[in-house]
Amino acid sequence: MVGQQLYEDARLTFDDTWRLWEPTTRMAVIAIALNQWNKAGLLGDISSLKPVLRRLEKQGFILKEKDYQKRWQQILKHIIRNNSSGYLIYPEVLLWWLADELAQAARDEQSFNKWIQTQELDGILNQEQKQQLNQAGQSIAHSLVAAGIFEFIKTAIISLGWI
Repeated sequence: MVGQQLYEDARLTFDDTWRLWEPTTRMAVIAIALNQWNKAGLLGDISSLKPVLRRLEKQGFILKEKDYQKRWQQILKHIIRNNSSGYLIYPEVLLWWLADELAQAARDEQSFNKWIQTQELDGILNQEQKQQLNQAGQSIAHSLVAAGIFEFIKTAIISLGWI
């Protein structure tokens, strides 16, 4: 299956990229992804991260929503429009990778706390934000378990009209 091969190839790249990013960069990507998953505002306002956002945009990991609209007029009608960050994760396979990461982290409290510490987000997120992120991860995990990651990707691709 093409979707599965794409995901497996991209996963290795994103594992390395994620590991090398600063904690504030990881937090910015998570916040934007949460907006795309209709969980807007869980990590608060990210406007203070403008240098990080500019760098991510320059590197091609995010697009301003208005730029995304210009490129993907047909696809955008399927994307959540309630996006308070003004940015979207691009390429979308990074969004799928992060969904898988959060789902695995949110298996249980101990796994989630270890993941937060590994990501060096412990000193950046307050307790309420950690709890909300854990709940979002559990919600994503339920969706992924119900359909499976590859079925999730296939559904996303079909809903976007790519196949």
